[in-house]
Amino acid sequence: MKVRVVVLAATMILAVVGSVKAETVLWGVGAKTCGIFASNYLINPKLADDVYHSWAQGFMSGVNYAKVAATGDSRDLAAMPTDEQMARIKKYCNARPLADYVDAVMDLYNGFPQNKNTKSK
Repeated sequence: MKVRVVVLAATMILAVVGSVKAETVLWGVGAKTCGIFASNYLINPKLADDVYHSWAQGFMSGVNYAKVAATGDSRDLAAMPTDEQMARIKKYCNARPLADYVDAVMDLYNGFPQNKNTKSK
């Protein structure tokens, strides 16, 4: 079991490091395809869920923070339980294995209800 975890972690790291370019906008496992997420999930579902969903939460938080700073509006990221969020991402990715994982995350993000004028005054 430990060998599988090490292999998955190494695969995820190499997948990210191997695609580094000067114009890279995204970083981490979220910059990979849904198919790569599915492959990692088959190797170790718990680790893939933890790693990918952690990336998704951080990414959505960053998008939300930038949106508040720019417009005062945000999305309510607590409006959906974590297990439902992960299920929505998996459903998106299962239907679109060639899509980028970040597209599944943005689909999830856009599904959260909007909060208006949450900017601090």
